[in-house]
Amino acid sequence: MKKLYFALAFFAGLATVVAQSNNPFNSRGVDFLNSFTILTADYQAGKIKSLDQATLDYYSKTLPGRPKATVAMAAAVVDGVKKSTPEKVIEQSGLSPAAKDFLKKSLQSNSQLDNLVGQVNVSKLPTNEKEIVLTSMAVTYHLRKHKDRQQIDPDRCTINDQPASCASVGAGLGIIIGTAICGLPCAVGGALIGGLVGSLKD
Repeated sequence: MKKLYFALAFFAGLATVVAQSNNPFNSRGVDFLNSFTILTADYQAGKIKSLDQATLDYYSKTLPGRPKATVAMAAAVVDGVKKSTPEKVIEQSGLSPAAKDFLKKSLQSNSQLDNLVGQVNVSKLPTNEKEIVLTSMAVTYHLRKHKDRQQIDPDRCTINDQPASCASVGAGLGIIIGTAICGLPCAVGGALIGGLVGSLKD
C-alpha cells in the first residue's frame, strides 16, 4: 500500500513539473494525468465496478479539476472507443475540417505537439474549437510524458494509418464525445473514461 501511495505522489509531482508552455490549456493536461493515475490504480485494484452515476459523482468530487461526467456521456464514450474507429468519430464530430485535421495529426505518436499547438494558436479556428483541440493536445502531451517514462502504453492503435497510443486516442475521442454531449465541462471527464477504456485495448 505504501508503494502505491508513493507511486501516486511521484506521478502527481511529475505532472506538475512537466508543462506544455505554449498551450493555454496545459493545466487540463496536468489534471488529466493526475486523475488518470488515480483511476488506473483504482481500476486495477477492483474499486471501479461500473460507470453508474454514483461512481461518476464520487470521482467528479474527488479527482483534480473535478471532471464532469454523466452516465449517458460515459456510455457514449465507451461505445465510441470500443466499437468505432478514431477517424469515424472525428469525422462525425461536427468540427471544422481544420480542427479535425489538427486532432488526427496530434493523436499520431510521431506528431510534434508543441509545433501543432503553435499552429492552432495562430489559426482561424473558432474559439470553442481551439479550446477542444488544445485541450486534447494538452491531454495527449501529458499522457505521452507518462507513457514515455513508464512504457506502459505501447503504440498499438493507429490513426490515418500512423501508429498511436490507444490511451491517447481514447482520451482524444472522449474529449470530442464528452464535449458534444454535455459541453466543455465534460471534456476532461470524457478524456478520462476514453483514456481508461483505450488503455485496456493495449
